[in-house]
Amino acid sequence: MKKSEDQAFQYRLVWVVTGAGVKGWITHYRPKNPPLSVELESVFKFLGLMSFSQCPEFDFEACSWSAVRFEERGDSFFNSNAETAHGWFDSHAQKFSSGVQQLLCAHSLLEGFGMRLLPIPEAGARLKDEFSRHTTKPVKPLNSAKLPDAFDVAHNIVEHRIVSFDALSLSRHTTRRA
Repeated sequence: MKKSEDQAFQYRLVWVVTGAGVKGWITHYRPKNPPLSVELESVFKFLGLMSFSQCPEFDFEACSWSAVRFEERGDSFFNSNAETAHGWFDSHAQKFSSGVQQLLCAHSLLEGFGMRLLPIPEAGARLKDEFSRHTTKPVKPLNSAKLPDAFDVAHNIVEHRIVSFDALSLSRHTTRRA
């Protein structure tokens, strides 16, 4: 229906009619540099935005969304909240990112008084969470067979070769001739 963006986010507004006949608009929010940080995720939670892991509006990438239910206020389409819903969406490109930034600033100022505005975890937990978001774990666990602390050096007298093993990777072989 409508598309918009700013320096940090892409936005989509779509009209939805559910199987039960409920009508309304869904605003989709997608960061231009995913994934969301812990701080931004807490702002979205504070604002009541929901998560959608495979959003069709953004090529089945993750997004967040909010909904506005269609309300009729009379016999005409113009007696509804349609203009309000579109106006709210249209202001996203100019105001949403700065509003998010101001919420984070307000939270930071309140922390100086031992208060919290946003549901942001403590620094230690936040750091651990940020690392886990930007690192990948192996699909299959590595074989955890215990390696000895030191290896013997094999010496072949016939060919005068010494083969040494690297204790970390077992992949480096050095051959010397006498």
